[in-house]
Amino acid sequence: MDKMKTLIRQWDLSPREKPVFREVPVQLVLRDVARIRALQALYPGLSKEQILTDIITAALDEIEEAIPYKRGDRVIAEDAEGDPVYEDVGKTQLYKELTSKIIRQLESGSDSPEKDPAPDD
Repeated sequence: MDKMKTLIRQWDLSPREKPVFREVPVQLVLRDVARIRALQALYPGLSKEQILTDIITAALDEIEEAIPYKRGDRVIAEDAEGDPVYEDVGKTQLYKELTSKIIRQLESGSDSPEKDPAPDD
């Protein structure tokens, strides 16, 4: 929720440059379409694409932060107090690997997603 509050503060300050878009078809329920249009009325300097992009980015950031940490057995570092930091054997690392792999695919011009993308070995 804090990310959404930060986003609204950013919108209140001033419009930003238009980001580079990759078109992704999205279907929204009627109520959500109305809410996007209401945000456009409140922030006329922003396009619906900017609003949707910002909302999706903030939501994905929150989801990424919410992926639960699962402590592994292997110590990978020490924190500032010298305490051990254990590897995360949950879904966080796989998520990051998949995200990086898909970014490379998209940057290379491959826009067709794999059915079950696997991280690089």
